[in-house]
Amino acid sequence: AGAGGGGGAAGWGAPAAFLACALFGYLPLNFPGGRLFMGDGGSQSVGFLIAAFAALTASGSGGPVTPLFTPVAFLPFLFDATFTLAHRIRRKRNIFEAHKEHLYQLLVRMGRTHEQVTTLYLTLTVISTTVAIVANAMDPRLQFAAVALLIGLYLPLALAIYRRAADLGLFAEPRRRVSEPPVERIRPLPAAAE
Repeated sequence: AGAGGGGGAAGWGAPAAFLACALFGYLPLNFPGGRLFMGDGGSQSVGFLIAAFAALTASGSGGPVTPLFTPVAFLPFLFDATFTLAHRIRRKRNIFEAHKEHLYQLLVRMGRTHEQVTTLYLTLTVISTTVAIVANAMDPRLQFAAVALLIGLYLPLALAIYRRAADLGLFAEPRRRVSEPPVERIRPLPAAAE
């Protein structure tokens, strides 16, 4: 039996509803605009719970569920994180340092409103979830085609955003270490007087 009293998918409804209610408490403070930040720990925990509820609900649905179901449903967010990480590694940036180079952050910095970016990600998530549902009914050997289809949709969009952001100079230069003196203060020593 799942949590919440029932077995299978129905058993996860109550905990998922509690999480949804808790998150709706953030909505008036964060949409539009962000006035209350839950931080990395909070957002990662919420992301894990949402993914876990999706996987548990799908697996308790009575039919077989592909292991790709949850990652495909949440592909816009997984793609953003993976693409950003790869881009930072390629540019030799510290991947553990705070930055504003996620696709959604770049879109806002390029002039899109929070509402427009949220609508875009909601639309991409609906598309991904629809593809995940359709792929779940497909022959398992063909399910990776669904992933390839979505990546084929998201990659050109991401590359266009990154090209535009680069043209606008939105990628920060790496920070120098605190122990490093500023470059302009390093001068050659005067020659010894003879």
